Amino acid sequence: YQIGALNLWCDEDITALAVKGVLQTGFPEFPSGAIYFRSLLTTYLTSLSVAVFGFSELTLRLPSLFFSLATIFLLFVFSKRLFSRHVGLLAAAILTFSYWDIEFARHARMYEALAFFFLFALYSAYRGLVLDQKRWLFRSFALSFAALFVHILGVVLSAVYFALLFIRPKNKTCTLQLLSASAALAMMAAVLYVLIDFGFANPNAQFRVAYLQKFTTTQNFVPPDAG
Repeated sequence: YQIGALNLWCDEDITALAVKGVLQTGFPEFPSGAIYFRSLLTTYLTSLSVAVFGFSELTLRLPSLFFSLATIFLLFVFSKRLFSRHVGLLAAAILTFSYWDIEFARHARMYEALAFFFLFALYSAYRGLVLDQKRWLFRSFALSFAALFVHILGVVLSAVYFALLFIRPKNKTCTLQLLSASAALAMMAAVLYVLIDFGFANPNAQFRVAYLQKFTTTQNFVPPDAG
């Protein structure tokens, strides 16, 4: 509803600046020189939307709209497989008319994409582990990394894979795969956290010095040497 009529609000301006940076330099670089490492996947997808259809509130929000619709369909498919067609339709209807989902479907940010990739990863893990369709387990791993590059909260899937080790018996190969995926996601999340934190630092050397000083503030609490 009025997806292109509303002005940019809240953090949408951050997405808009990152997209402009991608279109101008190939990197999500702000006018300040800071690099926006958050949500790299959705930033580039949004840049593609803007590159094709032009820069506007509508084109910035189109990816969120499509991910919202895809999540509704995926929720139906997953719920139907877990329970029944009626449960699937009910779950899809609840999400369709959810105030929060409608709001974020009109928001040029990463949250709808996170919901889609996170749910798709769980669905794929279910088919890979419970239904024993091996190729789906590897799809789940790939989707988990996609979720992580949408939002760092995708790291929760690392805990999911670790927990799955204790739910039902696994052979050694499957156990190794789950452990490897869990560890790889956790390590990648740590790398992303550092990149996101340091990415907001302006390339200017003086700014970097000031930025790094915050890591040495504990020295202020150490009394000077009496000697």
